[in-house]
Amino acid sequence: SVCLECDSLFVNPRPTKEAFEKFYIHGKSAKYFADVFLPSVLEIRRQEIFIPRVNQTYEIVKAAGIKPNIIMEIGSGHGTFLEEWGKMHPLSERRAIEPNPVMAQRCRELGIEVLESTAENAKDWAGVADVTASFEVLEHVTDPLEFVSSLLKFSRPGGLVIASGLSGDGFDIRILGSKSKSISPPHHINFCSIKGYYKLFTRAGFEEINIHTPGKLDVEIIRKAIDEEYVNLSSFEKILLSKSHQHLANFQNFLSENQLSSHCWITAKRPKK
Repeated sequence: SVCLECDSLFVNPRPTKEAFEKFYIHGKSAKYFADVFLPSVLEIRRQEIFIPRVNQTYEIVKAAGIKPNIIMEIGSGHGTFLEEWGKMHPLSERRAIEPNPVMAQRCRELGIEVLESTAENAKDWAGVADVTASFEVLEHVTDPLEFVSSLLKFSRPGGLVIASGLSGDGFDIRILGSKSKSISPPHHINFCSIKGYYKLFTRAGFEEINIHTPGKLDVEIIRKAIDEEYVNLSSFEKILLSKSHQHLANFQNFLSENQLSSHCWITAKRPKK
């Protein structure tokens, strides 16, 4: 479905909150993800995703003038982000909120303090985090406003929130529509537009909201879809995507610089008062 107010995309009807929690904590898919998939690709993801993510997070934190005594990750998975953060910034106290018991135990083994709960249900640690981070979780939650409000709950007054996820305004999602591999319920069910993200974080009580889309794969995803013959393009789109490698690289940069990539980062602050 499409939101008539902000043009965000979302799955409708929605699963219940209870069904969703059961799916992510006890479901076969979650168990396979925690026990098999993540361990098999951990080292590749460490180099390709988590170390760059730590570096990008640090640049955002430094630009905001915040010294994170406590950094908290919501939906920490196996704790690799916080593990790498600890190597680079050992003075920060690291905390994780992770509902899956296998992943929560892995975080404990890394010396990370863990609250084994969903963010929405967590009762402790309110108002303590200098930096609250949540990566690739927004598209998974059944109630985005409740989830984003929980990010505010954990942040200290003046604290910084950094979140990443999918943007429904992204080029590849808009071109592919229902054929996009990013649209994969029951895993991915929310695809906020840029306008939708601003409204969401504003409603949750944040200020100084900034959104950018640093994605680099939109054009490549469409090119792959063409090769696999599961997308029908307009004549203009075909002309556009038949250009040289350099032209396509320039076009991808245009998408990234103008909030039109499907990979999105949001930063916001909890008001000091």
